[in-house]
Amino acid sequence: MPQSGPPAGVPGKDMSLFAGDGERSVGGSRGTRQPASEIAASSSEKRRRNAERASRREDGEDDVSDDESVDFPEGEENDPEAIETQLGGVPQPTTPEKSIDNHTLLSQILEMTPQSQKIALAMWQQGHKSQKSGKPTNACIEGPPLTVLSEKKIGLFSARMAQPHPQLAVLLVNGHHLPLSLCTTATIQDIYHNPEKLHFKKMYDLQGTKKEMVDVESWAKTEHKMQPEEWRDAWRHFMGILERVCDKPLQRRFAEHFTWLSEREDFTESFPTVLAFDIDIRRAYFMSSAPFEVGSTDYKEHFVQVQMRSLRELASQVAVAAAVPSRGRFDYRRSPPDAPPEAASASDKPFRGGRAPTSAGVLCLICGESGHRANACVRTTMHSGKPVFSTWSDNRLLVYSTRAELCLGWNVQGKSPCKGRFCPGTGGHRCSFCGSSGHTATSKRCL
Repeated sequence: MPQSGPPAGVPGKDMSLFAGDGERSVGGSRGTRQPASEIAASSSEKRRRNAERASRREDGEDDVSDDESVDFPEGEENDPEAIETQLGGVPQPTTPEKSIDNHTLLSQILEMTPQSQKIALAMWQQGHKSQKSGKPTNACIEGPPLTVLSEKKIGLFSARMAQPHPQLAVLLVNGHHLPLSLCTTATIQDIYHNPEKLHFKKMYDLQGTKKEMVDVESWAKTEHKMQPEEWRDAWRHFMGILERVCDKPLQRRFAEHFTWLSEREDFTESFPTVLAFDIDIRRAYFMSSAPFEVGSTDYKEHFVQVQMRSLRELASQVAVAAAVPSRGRFDYRRSPPDAPPEAASASDKPFRGGRAPTSAGVLCLICGESGHRANACVRTTMHSGKPVFSTWSDNRLLVYSTRAELCLGWNVQGKSPCKGRFCPGTGGHRCSFCGSSGHTATSKRCL
């Protein structure tokens, strides 16, 4: 008997559109209802292909075919979750108009499918963590960079209007000395209203790299002349700078250092020593990062050494002042009233021939100027304007850029071979002004 209808494997006309509810057929078999398991399997495969198409569209592909329609088993035509799945998305919990508590939200999540439960629980936990940490969401981050959320917690009028310049902390981080004369309230306010007074120049950091930093030369000259109240005021701002670059233990150490000095019974009488000791400690620490313990034996012994050094410098200044002649102190011999001025005898001169006295004092091995020693030098440039080659740190004469030690005795006396106890070796026999090994600093060949 001849076979009616299309051959096997060739689909016939789809007449399901004309069938009644519940009577849709697949292929050419009219009136035959497809099992729910087959519809579910076919729908699952179509959803997978639809998801691939959606992924390709997200990747920017243009030539992507349209999504396939998904059939539903009987009874799921009006299921919102099934419809959402057909559209290629993941079923999401309906957002309530009013806020609901966590228990109600969890109960709604438990009514979802297992896959939807995992997604909803992950979203709920992420939102709970963000709310707990108080961090702004992406919606808060987008937009103008300056918003109410970016403001500080402290009010405008609760903070000091004039604060230390942020670049002052850069000096400490890169191993340079920060003069306290730059940290007084008067100086801070002056720079705040006149920022052009703060100059910058190229200087070396601890690794020997040149960086642009604040030029502190003019303020370093006045640091040694600070008064006790200026020193206390500057330390208040200096501690604020330390909070930006030091951890809590270092902040406490410097606070103890300030307390140890400021609470001395002879603070007022010995303030020149206190100031010199404080400058020495701060400069040496930030240039070498060598630790120190406040109140230790070495700490106290160094204070005594600075005190003796201050006394020697004071005695030297007094001796130099005594050697300088004054017009009112000497009884110059005069010619008789009736004799002409040129008739005075050459033998009547009050001084003998020889080297004239000088008030310049010793020669600084760092800047080449007279009147102070290397351990008290605060200059960063020579008289010619060139940067200094050496510096003083930890009671040693060092190369400014590499921190290599220079021989102090050789630069002063020029003896070769050097037999000094503290000679660092042949590498230290270099001029402290220019670094040349062909002459000493006291020869002044490079000045």
